Amino acid sequence: TPEYDWEETTNLNLVLHQFEYTVTTAVCTKTSNKHLQILKRLSTKVYASPSRRDMESKGTEEKMTYPNIYFTVDNFEDTFCEMVVNEGQMVCVELVAKNSRLNEPRVLFLGSIKYEALKKVYETRATTSTRVAQRMSLGMYTKRRVEFVRMRGPNVSRSTFVFP
Repeated sequence: TPEYDWEETTNLNLVLHQFEYTVTTAVCTKTSNKHLQILKRLSTKVYASPSRRDMESKGTEEKMTYPNIYFTVDNFEDTFCEMVVNEGQMVCVELVAKNSRLNEPRVLFLGSIKYEALKKVYETRATTSTRVAQRMSLGMYTKRRVEFVRMRGPNVSRSTFVFP
């Protein structure tokens, strides 16, 4: 019979089931050293999981990641299709956990990435065939690439976010 660490199992279940998680993504411009202007903001419920799927290859196989916890957005492309970031702007991401009994939200992650950094990642990862197809189609090439970018925030080793 397998042995269980009941304390660890209980803690994992508390993290997964006793909190509601919300991710807020905003496109912002920096108006001064300490101030941001929010141009567009969207909040959506996310779900905690001790496993993940390989997003880069649209994997169907789940990989156990415990003790790392991943947060999943249902219907990502429809949810974030209106979030467009342009030159001089940045994407800000905040992940909040809320216990419905205590009604005290806690920020778990807060990070941002500038347009220039996103563009560099996007261009660096573009394959030669994708570039050729885009040039030859005279702008009619409609397949949108999606890139996954790791963001670092305070007190967090790393988080992965998707930017189409």
